Amino acid sequence: MIILLFKGVLTATYIEILKEFNEELIKERSAPVIGSNRIIQSHNTHLIVLKKLRDKYITNLEKITNRKTIIYYSGFLKLNPVSSSFGMSSQSRTNDMHISINDQDINAFSSNIFSKISKSTLSTNGYDIVLHTPGGAATSCEQLIQTITAFCDNNFRTIIPQQAMSAGTMIACASKEIIMDDSAALGPTDPQVWGGLPAQAIVDEVDSIINEVKKDQVKILVYREILAKYPPTFIGQSKEAIALVDELLKKYLKRNMLAKKSESDVQEIIQNFLSSHKFSKLHGRPYSPDVCLEHGLNVVKTSSDANLKQAIESLHNICLLSIEILNISKLIDSVDCDAWIISSNQLLV
Repeated sequence: MIILLFKGVLTATYIEILKEFNEELIKERSAPVIGSNRIIQSHNTHLIVLKKLRDKYITNLEKITNRKTIIYYSGFLKLNPVSSSFGMSSQSRTNDMHISINDQDINAFSSNIFSKISKSTLSTNGYDIVLHTPGGAATSCEQLIQTITAFCDNNFRTIIPQQAMSAGTMIACASKEIIMDDSAALGPTDPQVWGGLPAQAIVDEVDSIINEVKKDQVKILVYREILAKYPPTFIGQSKEAIALVDELLKKYLKRNMLAKKSESDVQEIIQNFLSSHKFSKLHGRPYSPDVCLEHGLNVVKTSSDANLKQAIESLHNICLLSIEILNISKLIDSVDCDAWIISSNQLLV
């Protein structure tokens, strides 16, 4: 097995890493089997080899950045590969709590990651989170960001190798800098309610109906059925969801990435870009690095640093392979830490 060395940096395609995994698996299996349960032993061997390879490629990236690296991966593309063409996929993917950002993630960061890493090291050198997620609950995202920033005084960056959508974009906006592959994407942060309906579209529809009825009260007969589909307090809850997301984004952007921008400039980025349903049209719409740069986010494209690009791609490939082989819903890991793995609704460490 040959892994390329690109200017001192390990680079490996998905197929190359798969071959490397198989070779390491053969070596590991050549060791004596302890006990009589070979099925359990075989499963543990997969865990050991994949952890060894992830540590190898995380370390490879850390040598370039001189920063601690944490990987946060969801298996959403494998477990629910629904097309996002009509803006429904992000919500359908996040229906599974294990693939979405949720309260369990906070335990993973606190007990498995930050408990093993010196806080002074994280605060001094900072760290990077390699992020691949469809999003999740805004409230879970809020507490997760609180946990992340408590250990580094806001000195963290996010690396997006492929997708960090919805609440994943909120985490990226809380970082000081977003590093994106040229083919990677962030996504709209406008809140989805009641099974995936865009809150802003609902509020806009009701406001439009009210204005029409003010002009011609006879139209209430036409619009009555439309209004009847919404349960009591639903419109108010939609407005509150919009206000919460905007409030959080403004706080995160102003205290870190866009600290030097005025509050009005930050608010404009949120209202006209990040949380604008009118701009996105669909909640699953991908925002390229160029689009994010154009609208004021602090984005660095990996195409500007070949070494960094190769290291991120190689790490992304081993993470995807881990998800494929172990049927992973959620993977949170770092070197010298126990991996937090949710597979088939079970925690594997």
